[in-house]
Amino acid sequence: MEYDGQYGQPFKLLHIDPDTLNNIAEELDWKCKILRTEENGDYLVKLSK
Repeated sequence: MEYDGQYGQPFKLLHIDPDTLNNIAEELDWKCKILRTEENGDYLVKLSK
């Protein structure tokens, strides 16, 4: 993960439910948009400042 030139440690997947992710994003003044949802519950999200 990278933001503003700072790089974090690599990870394969981040497991968090969409509602929790959206709530955390809102608290930190980020926008959270779900781009795709799969039948098994997996989803793709775009986070932006």
